[in-house]
Parts: sequence; C-alpha cells; structure tokens
Amino acid sequence: MKKHFFFKFLYVFLLTIALFLSGCSKSKEEVSALEKRISDKVSEINLSAKNSTGAAYVAFRKDGKKIDEAWSYESNWKKSIKKSVQTLLQKRAYPNSIEICIPYDLKEINPRVIRGQGWNIHRGILGLEFEYKDKKESVCPTQMIADNQSFRDVLDDYLKSKNIRKTNFFNLDLKAFNAKQFLLSLDENGDKNIDTLKEMFRGNTIVSEAEVTKENVETLATLMASWLINNLEDNGRLTYKYWPSTEKESTANNMIRQFMGTTAIGRWAKYVGSDEVYIKQKKNMEYNFDRFYKEDDGLGFIEYRNKIKLGAASLAALSIIESKNRDNFFPIERKIRKFTFEMWNEDGSMNTFYKSKRNDNHNFYPGEALLYWSEIFKENKDPELLRKFMKSFKYYKEWHLKNRNPAFIPWHSQAYYNIWLETGNQDLKDFIFLMNDWLIEKMQKNEVNKYKDTEGRFYSSRNRFGPPHASSTGVYLEGLIDAYKLAKAVGDFERMESYRVSIVKGLRSVMQLQFADDIDTYYVSRKEKVLGGIRTTVYHNEVRVDNVQHNLMGVIKILREFGEQDFNLH
Repeated sequence: MKKHFFFKFLYVFLLTIALFLSGCSKSKEEVSALEKRISDKVSEINLSAKNSTGAAYVAFRKDGKKIDEAWSYESNWKKSIKKSVQTLLQKRAYPNSIEICIPYDLKEINPRVIRGQGWNIHRGILGLEFEYKDKKESVCPTQMIADNQSFRDVLDDYLKSKNIRKTNFFNLDLKAFNAKQFLLSLDENGDKNIDTLKEMFRGNTIVSEAEVTKENVETLATLMASWLINNLEDNGRLTYKYWPSTEKESTANNMIRQFMGTTAIGRWAKYVGSDEVYIKQKKNMEYNFDRFYKEDDGLGFIEYRNKIKLGAASLAALSIIESKNRDNFFPIERKIRKFTFEMWNEDGSMNTFYKSKRNDNHNFYPGEALLYWSEIFKENKDPELLRKFMKSFKYYKEWHLKNRNPAFIPWHSQAYYNIWLETGNQDLKDFIFLMNDWLIEKMQKNEVNKYKDTEGRFYSSRNRFGPPHASSTGVYLEGLIDAYKLAKAVGDFERMESYRVSIVKGLRSVMQLQFADDIDTYYVSRKEKVLGGIRTTVYHNEVRVDNVQHNLMGVIKILREFGEQDFNLH
C-alpha cells in the first residue's frame, strides 16, 4: 500500500514539474525578443549618472508573486540592469511585471540609528547596502515595501545570516541610499506597444490634492465598501486583519472593530439603497451575535476572551440601529441598552469593563456609549436619558481637558452633535469646536511631513499620541464632518473653512493609502483580498477592518454634505 502511494506521488510530482517546465520553455528567439522588449522600455528611463552607485536591482514577478531577483554592481546602472535581466532570463524566469531600483546618493550610517522607530518614515524611500568581509549585499526600498519589513527587520535578518551579534557592529560597513523606482508591466500577448513603464514613489504613485474630487471620493467609498463585502465569508465572518506580503489573515480579533465594520456595511447599504448589502450585513450580525453575545441577570453584552467591554456592547447595539433588520435583533439591543445604563455612575462617569477591576480606555468606551445613547435619544426624546447624557458630558469634558488626547475627540464630537441637533445646547457646541480646533492644530497642521505621500494624515511626531494609523484618520474624519456641519449651521464660516480644508487633506491621505490599481498591488498575488482596502500607513501594508470601516463611514457623511467645489482646496 505504501509502495503504491509512493509511485502515485512520484507520478504526480514529475507531471507537475513537466507541466511547469513546458510553461517555462521558450525558444532562444522568444527569450531574445523578451530581453529586447525590456531593454527598449528601460531605455526610456531618463536618469543622470550623477551620484548613481552604478548598481541596480531587478525583480521578476508573475501576477504579483516574485519569481526571482538579482542585484548587479557594474560600472553604471544601465549595464547593471542588463546583466540582472540576462541572469534572470537564463534561469527561465519569465515575468509579466518587473520591479527595478536604481540606487544613488550612498551615505554611511550608524546601524544603531536605523533600529529606532523614527526611521520608519524612510521605509520604501531609502535602501540599505551592507558590506562585511569584502562581500556586498543590498536591500532596495521596494523590497521592504513588498515584504513589509522595517529597517530593524532587515538589519536583524542580515546580522543573523552572518552570525553577527546585534550588539557588535564593529566590522559592519553600512550605507543608506536613495533609489529611483520603476515598475515595468509587460503585455501578456507579447505586444510591446502596450508594455508600460511607470516611475514609483515608495512602491506606489503619489495622489495629488487636485485628485480629491467628488467623483474620485465616490470611487474611494465604492472600493472600500467592496473590500468589506468581498471579505465577508458565506457564514458571515468578516476578515479582521490581512497581510498582503505573506498572503495570510491574522488570527487576532477585536469585537469593537468588528461591530463597527457591521455598522459600516449597514450605512453603505442605506447610502446605495441595496437590499442585497443589507442581507450580507444581516449574515454578519448573526455570525457575531451567535458567537459573542452573552447575557447575565437580564443584561446583554459582548464577551471576547473573557473581557466584557462597554465599547463593544455600545457598538454592537449601534450596528443593530444601522440595520434594516433591526426588529429581528431588538430584544438583544434592549438588553444591551440596559447594560450600558448599568455601567453609568451618578457622577457621569462610566465603568469601562464589566465585572473587572479594569477601568481604563476612557478615551474610547464612554464616547462610544454616548454615541449610541445619542442615537436612542433622537428616537425617544427620553428626558432621563438626556439627564444622564448631560451629566456624562460635564464629567468627561472636565476629564478630557485634564487628559488631552485626540482619540477622545471624534466619538464625543459625533455624540454631542447629535444631541445639539435636538437641544441646541450651547455648551455642547462650544466644546465640539474647542476639541476639533485643537485636533487640527496638534495632529495635522503641526506635523512636519518629510514626504508628499504622508501629507494630510493625522499624526504628531511631537506628541506621544501613538503611531500614525489609517483608522485614526478615518475616525477623525467622522467627527470633523459633524463639526463642519455644526459650523455651517451656526454661520461660523471661518471654522467651516478650517474644517473643510482639514477634511480634504485627510481624504487625500486616505486615497493614498488605498489599494486601488495595478501599481500599488504590484507585489500582491491575491488582489481580491486587498483591492479597496486601506493600508495602515504608506510604509506598512497591513489591512485591518477599522482602517476601512472608519474611513468609509466618514466618507459617506462627507459625500452627503459636500458639493463639487467643497473638495477643491484651491
């Protein structure tokens, strides 16, 4: 039996190899023709030899997957590209896209410097050249983007490969370099007139402010919604986190972000008027509530890994409100509502964890609960609910001013705007303006952007509010568009303009982060898993559900409010 299995396995293996080789076989004439096509397109590169190292990196890719790669160190970069191409063709590597890097401005650096987080901003812009015991090795910026590696990762991998202790850099010659980056796309039918050569910046192209138009923002929203829908499995499970470089989905999860994803799908269904999308949202809700909804003494909540968070319960209830199938889930929502009231204290504060000594995350969970309450109040106008809400407003206003943090602002801005619409309360209005003025000043205007592709993001390198993140930009946009509508309602035209400009700059940043075309997915083989998705940063390609859902919900509100000219910065 084992012998039979072995021969069967051997037959399949040899057949696979034969099929592979037959697909790879090309005549000498075909190889020469392919080499000439590549050479003709490379000749279009207009690059001065000044400061060039003479080296070049070439990677052959087939449908995004890297077939092989080669570095060459000749007297000039044209010779290096030619040699690398010939080397790869001799290995029977026949691509439909080619990644090219041409290093220049080589400078010595201290290995200790690049291990710090501050160097992340240079990922995808600068490459590294190592020299140890007279042997030279290089890593191109596009390699780091495609492999999703930091400088620290690259350095540590190199040290490990050479058996050098991380604390011992004495015999290591390390240099950093800039690089011209190109993507050569070859026509599958062999038509050299359709081959295209595009210059890249950080493995992508830069989105200009002029590209932020109503039409393009509608496309941005449509692609984000398609990512959410395409990443819904038949059983209703929504992808939490995906890594394009390794083609793997994370096993981690977060129910706050998951239920906000559910909410985003519901809002998109309403925006486009699609019953089909509502059906998908219902599937997703059933999946989440079946697995994570629990009850205790008449209270309903979400439990994940033995943690019961105020925020998760509030956003789960909000997802029910945003569903066309709300009646089906109303018994659950009623018990979750009771749970949120149970977590409220008479001084206006809220307990953030149920049956736990933990009571942190006040920048997030109370605001999420108040946002849910504001949606309830819009429906029932319950005076007792308003009393509780305003007590919490006073408590958390004072708390925030003592503990300034941008994460607090968008949740409370949205909640307070909803209640302002119902009550016209001036204190709510003033605090919304105070928070969002500070947010723009500290997190967007004050940031020094070293590169054009980071402009418009909300991040402060001067304050310790965490690393830059696409989901942060998205949730800030959700709050800012409400602040804009408030300024418009009260005739505060100066603030209207300030918030409008901030929103448009933020939209440019989100458009920059979206996987949208063949260039920014040049290293992705499973394009259906990433198209429409939003990277975490320009140099970190992880796609997480909240990167998409926060930005989609912000963009939906912006599209409802902005006219054509409102998207124009100039």
